[in-house]
Amino acid sequence: MTKKKHTLGFKLVMIAFIILGITALSVGGWLFSVMSGLNREHPSDEVIFGEGSKQALIIYQPSNNETTTNVTMELAKQLADQGYRVTINYPSKELTYDLNGFDLIAFGTPVYMSRISFQLESYVTNQSIENKSILLFTTGMNLDQWDELKQMAAWFGNSNQVDAIKVGKAEPDLMKWFLEQSRQNWDKYKNTGYIAFHDAKDSGIDAITGATMK
Repeated sequence: MTKKKHTLGFKLVMIAFIILGITALSVGGWLFSVMSGLNREHPSDEVIFGEGSKQALIIYQPSNNETTTNVTMELAKQLADQGYRVTINYPSKELTYDLNGFDLIAFGTPVYMSRISFQLESYVTNQSIENKSILLFTTGMNLDQWDELKQMAAWFGNSNQVDAIKVGKAEPDLMKWFLEQSRQNWDKYKNTGYIAFHDAKDSGIDAITGATMK
């Protein structure tokens, strides 16, 4: 019996199929890891920044890298410098915070494939939040895409003052600018509810690299 000989073209096609298969498996594994991390429930792990008289709470979903955590910590430092005692934690069913006891509340999440954290959404939408100053932040690469911020803003009633921003990294000057813009809104609108989306490009600071834009 003679063995069937495969042409070079056939072998190349088979190699290409094998490479495509390996690539598909790798991409699928990466996507599964990313989406699992986005929706993973983390145990309560409270961190406190500052010793001010005003009370702030930040609840955030960490990203697979350190970006969202770094942004959260930078925001907390900026708030502490402005006289807040900042409590930081992950969204969890374990949390028993009385949100009425905080002067300012912030919520943050990474964005993957235009999706935000289900854990954060579940936590927020199960709370009664009225007449509060609220900061929303997302981390991602496409800073011109705000659909996720609009989705988050829809969690809150009209009595709340909501300021939102999307950033690419933890840049101190950018977070300081965001807080300054938010404070201007608080002073302008007093006890009136509103939703304001802040474009990081308006700060003059590159929200990805942190460089000052000229």
